[in-house]
Amino acid sequence: MSFFPTNALLPLGGEEGDEGGILAAIDRASQPFAKKKSLYYYARGKMRHDPAYRVLARLLAGQEMPILDLGCGAGVFAAYLRENGLSAPLHGVDLSEKKIRLAKETVGTIYPALSFETKDAAAIQGFSGNIVGLDLLHYFSEQGRDHLLENLASFLPAGGRLYLRNGVRDAGFLRHCATSVEEAFVRGSRWITGGEWNFPTRAAVEKKLESLGLQVVSVPMWGNTPFSSYLFIAGRKK
Repeated sequence: MSFFPTNALLPLGGEEGDEGGILAAIDRASQPFAKKKSLYYYARGKMRHDPAYRVLARLLAGQEMPILDLGCGAGVFAAYLRENGLSAPLHGVDLSEKKIRLAKETVGTIYPALSFETKDAAAIQGFSGNIVGLDLLHYFSEQGRDHLLENLASFLPAGGRLYLRNGVRDAGFLRHCATSVEEAFVRGSRWITGGEWNFPTRAAVEKKLESLGLQVVSVPMWGNTPFSSYLFIAGRKK
């Protein structure tokens, strides 16, 4: 796999002529959550409208390395990967006992080679493989974020990739405002509890990853949303 296959981004809306197949996969992936209606509609919304889901499924396609899913929540991303043909072992971690219980009761009972654990992402040890983290860097202080990135970099084997999607505060005033409003909503709804409120700059994340000896690419990952999200892709320099 090349360091960054640019065809993974184009087109963001799905491969031409394959929209029906993508929607069918979303239908299948959302079924594990059907008995919990609010979670079911949340999952469908994430799968359909979060641009990182399709991009990451393409970037991870054909990979056999284990996947570490940081902040995995109720396992929505894991279900999406499985229904898009990714069979690599996946271990999801999240601080929320409730979300991990939901993940185990839903996708964990349907798809093979999935495991879920209540754990702080900063406390993980002994992993080797690809790493995915969606929207978690801003829950750490600057020092905590640096420590997290140092740990994650140490888990990357040759050919392994670190994929981090996060809002940044230097992607324009309006996008940062929209991202802050969304953050206030998810905290107010108690879907997310605790943690810092500390959006990094794009440059700060890149600089830290590069200081750890990683090759880094970052690209906008807001799609049709108003948010300030970037996708950071990092791997060992050859």
